[in-house]
Amino acid sequence: MPYKRQRVEETLRDFFAESIFQWLSYQREGESHYGIVSVTEVILSRDRSAAHVCVRASEHERELLLALRSQEKSFRTKLAQTLSMRSVPEIRFVCASAPSDSETDILVLLDAARTEYDAHSHDISENR
Repeated sequence: MPYKRQRVEETLRDFFAESIFQWLSYQREGESHYGIVSVTEVILSRDRSAAHVCVRASEHERELLLALRSQEKSFRTKLAQTLSMRSVPEIRFVCASAPSDSETDILVLLDAARTEYDAHSHDISENR
């Protein structure tokens, strides 16, 4: 992986960790309904049009994922306002998998592949 892309992913991971913490604090007034929440990694697509944010929670992980997915647009807006990037990637929250959970690994990879395919298809249709 190119060093610059790795740095961007690390910056995005730090951004989302802080933003999700702030969002949860605001939503639950400091009470954590989801237990310990962490952003394990951010996977940026090759063309940087999509960022898969891998999130893990000790309680109610699926519920958290649904709540975060409903806020993807507002997180993207905040990302655009906070970081200076040439283009702001589409945000997709996914469950981070435990090392033994190969099913989740496959779903993350399929979701990443679908996003890249959609972006590529969109680029082709614009060039016509």
